[in-house]
Amino acid sequence: MLYKKLLLSFTIILLLIAFTGCSSSNSIDNSKNIIATTSQNNANSQNNANSQNNANSQNNANSQNNANSQNNANSQNNSNNQNSANNSNNTNNSNNTNDSILQNDIFIVKNSIYSNYTNKTMGQAIQSMMDSPDWEAFVGDDGNQYVQVGGYVSYNNKSTIAILQYVMLQQNTYMIYAFYVDGVIQNQSTINQFLQAAYSY
Repeated sequence: MLYKKLLLSFTIILLLIAFTGCSSSNSIDNSKNIIATTSQNNANSQNNANSQNNANSQNNANSQNNANSQNNANSQNNSNNQNSANNSNNTNNSNNTNDSILQNDIFIVKNSIYSNYTNKTMGQAIQSMMDSPDWEAFVGDDGNQYVQVGGYVSYNNKSTIAILQYVMLQQNTYMIYAFYVDGVIQNQSTINQFLQAAYSY
């Protein structure tokens, strides 16, 4: 009887030891799992942090590139605008110079003394012959500078439009280039008659 009780007690002790060992083993395994999970989480966190840092670095690089591109574009635009302004100024200056030269041509013709008639200037002679003469100067297709004056004159007992053209020569001189009456070019004889009449008034 005593032997059976000892055997039962011994069996119970073995079962307890076995059970405790399994529990400890499970606890150790669970601890390992927890440690492994924690390590994995840490690795994931590190990867996420690295990914975030890489993304931020990429965004910063892109922002810097965009800023540089914008600055380059602005610099290019400013340069283009400056060039356009310079070209515009050069064109305006060139136009102003040409206008000044052409106005000077008109002044030369109007205030000149014609070789065959010295009693008045060309401008005074034209004023006495034409009604409301209109003076203008221009550059012809041939590159020469011209001065012309147009107005109403009495021709064959009727009022008609006459245009007298001068071509500018070197050293501020000129010669009569053409004479039109009602759009028809006249010969040298008609030009001489017109000038004689203009200087006779």
